[in-house]
Amino acid sequence: MHTASSGMQAQSQRLKIIAENIAGKDSVATDPSYDPYLKKKIFFKSVYDKNLKANVVKVFREDRDYKNIPVRYEPNHPAANAEGYVKYPNVDIIIETADRLEADSSYIANLQVANASKSLLKSTLTMIEK
Repeated sequence: MHTASSGMQAQSQRLKIIAENIAGKDSVATDPSYDPYLKKKIFFKSVYDKNLKANVVKVFREDRDYKNIPVRYEPNHPAANAEGYVKYPNVDIIIETADRLEADSSYIANLQVANASKSLLKSTLTMIEK
C-alpha cells in the first residue's frame, strides 16, 4: 500500500509539472536578455525504505529543459535579439498531453493497487474478528 501511495504522490507531482508547462506554453520574455518559459522536467527513482521494508518512488529532481528552444524572426518584438529573433517556450502541447494521459493512468493504477490492498487488509481483519 505504501509503494502505491508513493507512486500516487509521484504522479501528482508529475501532473503539477505538466500543468505548469501547459500554463507557460505561451510565455515569451519581454526582453532579449531573458529566456522564455522553459519546460520543466521531473525525474523519479526507486528507493528502498527500511522502515516499510519496501521500495517506494521518490522525486529525484526537477530541472528545466534548455534544449530545442524555438526562435522566430520577429524584429519588431520587444524580446527580439540584435538579429531580430525571439526565443519561444520549448513546450510541445502534444507531448504534454500525452504525458498527462500517462501520468493519469499511472495514478489510477496505483490507486487501484492501494484500494485492493486496503480491501485485503479489511478482509483479513474481518476474519480475525470471527
